Amino acid sequence: MKSRDGLGAALLITPDKDWQAKWNTAPETTPHFDQTREVRPGGALFILTFVSNVKVDPASGMTDITCDFAVVRPDGTDSVRQQDLPCLKIRPGDPGNVYLSNASMTYTDDPGDPRGVWQVTVTVKDHVRNISIPLHSSFVVH
Repeated sequence: MKSRDGLGAALLITPDKDWQAKWNTAPETTPHFDQTREVRPGGALFILTFVSNVKVDPASGMTDITCDFAVVRPDGTDSVRQQDLPCLKIRPGDPGNVYLSNASMTYTDDPGDPRGVWQVTVTVKDHVRNISIPLHSSFVVH
């Protein structure tokens, strides 16, 4: 978890295939996600981003958060590079809550994928505050 100018952002890599069901619970329930930094042959990982203490645009009453995703193979080549994905464009009930970003990614190990350490970078950009928060993690493909 990182924060800047009040905005909080976190990057989570989980093996939980049921991550959506875990998230979509009653507000008084705190979901628990397993974390991992490795995937076995044929396995899958889910890359999730969370934001908290969002700020709304006074004119629209909406948040305006986008994300840049990069997943880099062990040989340094891009597996994924996407910019300005819509992460959170909502009228929040409570800006202080933790929100799951709309931009998530799934990594599924294919037999031809290179083995080794894969790098993940997600840059969360809050256009209302005009700030960005870079988040970094990695996982090992066995």
